[in-house]
Amino acid sequence: MNHVSTDGAASAPKTSECISLSPTFSEHFKLNKNQDDLEFVDVPLETDVPLYLDPYSFKISNDTWYVHCHNLVVGFFQKLVGAIQDEDDRTALRLLGSLNEPNEARLGLSKGKSRGRGLGKLKAQQLLLQFKNSNAVKSGKLSDLDDCELMIPGISNDIISDIAINLVRGMLIDFTQQQCRLHNVPMRRVAAGNVWHEGDIEWRGMYAELPIYGHEQILLIPKQCVRYRVAADHQEYYRHFVLEFLKQEHLDSNTSLVRTIQGGKRKGERYVQKNDVSEKNPCSKEYLFEFSEDHPEVLRNYKKFLAQKSTQLSDIQIAELIAQSLGRPSASVFINIQTQELNMNDNSSTVNGDNIAGAVGNNSSVAFRDITYFKNVLSQATRLSDEEKAVLLEARGKIEETVEGDSETKYIIHKLDELTEQLDAQSRNPGMIRKAFERIKTAAPIIGSILSSIKVISDLTK
Repeated sequence: MNHVSTDGAASAPKTSECISLSPTFSEHFKLNKNQDDLEFVDVPLETDVPLYLDPYSFKISNDTWYVHCHNLVVGFFQKLVGAIQDEDDRTALRLLGSLNEPNEARLGLSKGKSRGRGLGKLKAQQLLLQFKNSNAVKSGKLSDLDDCELMIPGISNDIISDIAINLVRGMLIDFTQQQCRLHNVPMRRVAAGNVWHEGDIEWRGMYAELPIYGHEQILLIPKQCVRYRVAADHQEYYRHFVLEFLKQEHLDSNTSLVRTIQGGKRKGERYVQKNDVSEKNPCSKEYLFEFSEDHPEVLRNYKKFLAQKSTQLSDIQIAELIAQSLGRPSASVFINIQTQELNMNDNSSTVNGDNIAGAVGNNSSVAFRDITYFKNVLSQATRLSDEEKAVLLEARGKIEETVEGDSETKYIIHKLDELTEQLDAQSRNPGMIRKAFERIKTAAPIIGSILSSIKVISDLTK
């Protein structure tokens, strides 16, 4: 028997009648749809899913909706920076003070009931101080919201995502209404929050028709906009672009940091260790701004890299993260890279060699897969060439170094295991190989680039 809430929709039934105490949007409104059938993130309604709205996603689409969102973000940010440079604290606080906690989007890291992550009037003053104290803002050369993650201390994924949701709230309201009409989801007129009006350069309170769960409104987010983390990442920029540039500078100048390989095939080869360079140039956002001022070509190269990195998540990636946030079993393997043990609900034995297929195909909870385990799998693979094994091992070794976030790391390791299994199969399935590779490449372009040197993958993707 369904329980009807005051919004006219079937409410979440009792525990004995449902999968979880916290339903997803599609479950609560009985859409009978999976994530791949929906244009929006099928969020849990009583907790957050650890995803972020990435404003960089607005830049990489020519669709009118995304272009408009991008213009809203850029227009606001330019107005804010202008006010700070003019020392107009009153205007800056008015702009920042209207940013609210976007609990209705159900994105972020809140545990249990969605609570938001720290915008509001008190936070507005703190944000203003962070902006005012930033040399990047004072210089006038910080031009967009996603640059804040690179160069302003204290501004990270959650804050950038929350600001972006606020700035495009009007667009998200329109999107939510469109999706509700498409799926016959009931809505109610509510106070929908402050909406940024670019033309008038001001915030306005708005009433709108929105779906309701309990007594809270819901704001749907297009799945093309969400990421594990926002594209711009100061640690990634520092490790893979700034340090690489500095390493080459030391080699060119033959400084005291240059070392020479003493033996083996590479005897006499000169190199510089990243750790040595990092000790001389420790990472900070202020340092990254100063470095970028002196070497703007390095920042330009990083932003070119972002264009290929900021690809949307697959439906499977989103669905798996939602399942994890709800504590539900997932079709994928759960990975703990800190241990080699393979723990299964009904079988405590270690899985090696060909048994990897059975583990991956099982819904049991699995904790495994450090690089030692992967080496063991490769050593027992009978149909992989030495060259293929070398490339796969290189890719596996780069995952923790290049992929950010536990969930994303686990996902890439799992997909690399799937790819390895397919390449070592008695009869290789080109479609399965291509599918596993494309998912890795989408989520981690650097790992995909390494794997593309395997001939069978290169041939399939040409």
